[in-house]
Amino acid sequence: MQPFYTEQQTMLATTVREFAAEKLAPRADEVDTLEEFPIDQFRGLAELGLTGMTIPEEFGGSGGGYRDFMVVLEEVAAACGSTSTVLITHVSLGSQTINQAGSDEQRQRWLPSLASGQKIAAFALTEAGTGSDALALETSLTRAKSAEGKDEYILNGSKLFCTNGAVADVFSVFTNHDRAAGHRGVTAVVVEKGTPGFTVNPQHGKMGM
Repeated sequence: MQPFYTEQQTMLATTVREFAAEKLAPRADEVDTLEEFPIDQFRGLAELGLTGMTIPEEFGGSGGGYRDFMVVLEEVAAACGSTSTVLITHVSLGSQTINQAGSDEQRQRWLPSLASGQKIAAFALTEAGTGSDALALETSLTRAKSAEGKDEYILNGSKLFCTNGAVADVFSVFTNHDRAAGHRGVTAVVVEKGTPGFTVNPQHGKMGM
């Protein structure tokens, strides 16, 4: 019978399991109760190289595949569901969106610091009126000219249930700029924390996840 894990994946699972048992599990209930972002745990995952697993080596990641990443997530989730949600959002939804769909300039600008865990990524899709239906998003994106005559985009709308949003440095924000175009009208815009007009409000009373 062929082993489900490769030898390398078995070693990876063991390493993450030991870390999770020591650093994640003891604080799992506390993180949820206090509605606290597990920043120390996230930094620990970064030190193990797990925050850039699927990012290419040229951008500071390890260039691994999703099967390896699922091995990691399984061990993290067994110890702390909240931290696993933080990790999958950072890697798969925030960082990987830029890696797969971003320009070379965008990838060079943001991926190294996301892969290292120096910066945290968030994913902003869900809206109050439309849920997570990407084709019904109300957030708008319009092209305009700045006072200096340069091309710019104006993003207008609001999101909710944005995992990692309270602490993130880089947000992948989704908008439907052309409803008539169907799925081709859906666009993701990278927004950095501190961008003028961009605010983040805390949400309370939810599960830690």
